[in-house]
Amino acid sequence: MTSTPRHHQSIGDSNGHNTEDQTGDEDRDEFDDEEGGRRLGDIYIPPAPAKPSYSGEETGTRLVITHIENINFKSYANRQLLGPFHKSFTSIVGPNGSGKSNVIDSMLFVFGYRAQKLRSKKLSVLIHSSDSYPALTFCKVIVHFALINDK
Repeated sequence: MTSTPRHHQSIGDSNGHNTEDQTGDEDRDEFDDEEGGRRLGDIYIPPAPAKPSYSGEETGTRLVITHIENINFKSYANRQLLGPFHKSFTSIVGPNGSGKSNVIDSMLFVFGYRAQKLRSKKLSVLIHSSDSYPALTFCKVIVHFALINDK
């Protein structure tokens, strides 16, 4: 397994300044039409899903997520390390309210999805806030990758 550069995204800075873009995405339609989709009256029909590019039988190299670091992101106060993830299969399980959706939201955030896709109206609500940690001013998500060689 070869370690590769990581990808990260953050809001605010560690000096206590909230650097959120104040323009926001709240004026955009939550359900923008995707390319290839169509409308039938008021009903939107999304495009057919893309054919999977990996069937599990190919050889060669591929990029996989090894673990995720959430720092003050949504339900995760301070630094929380998620993983390690298996190279072929990982599932996120837990009771209701345990933060499963926030794992997916952290990946959507780091890869640049809009706030509506993250179930949030404003990016500032992605910063953890609780009675124990009421004054946090930034959040950060780091996704670590590895290049693996399937033989």
